[in-house]
Amino acid sequence: MEFTEVLLNGCYGGFGFSELAKEEYKKISSNKKISYFRDIRTDPKMINIVKKFGKFANGEYSKIYIEKINSKLINYFTIHEYDGQESLDINIEKYILDRINYIISQDINSDIKIIKIKEIINEQIIISPDELQME
Repeated sequence: MEFTEVLLNGCYGGFGFSELAKEEYKKISSNKKISYFRDIRTDPKMINIVKKFGKFANGEYSKIYIEKINSKLINYFTIHEYDGQESLDINIEKYILDRINYIISQDINSDIKIIKIKEIINEQIIISPDELQME
């Protein structure tokens, strides 16, 4: 199973990188402008910089950490933020519904559709330990 790493801020203040991390990213990336939106948070180059520099990659008001999610869910997460502290919200229901809708739209026998939909419903989607906690 493949996982995707996502950068998040683990303290109150706000997501951001140090000048050291920004300069390192500019050296190794074709993207010279750093955006704090979704793309940078899953960019393997920036993730490696955070791993390499540790706390020295943190911006003034941030404490960046890495969360792993099932790569199948990469288009189904949003970042929940409260006073700068972040966590991932994963919409597994939408992921399942999108897969079911795809199967329904296929030009295949109805019996095969039913089998494939049952497989999706019975599929165990592995997510991070934090996502398994009860609310």
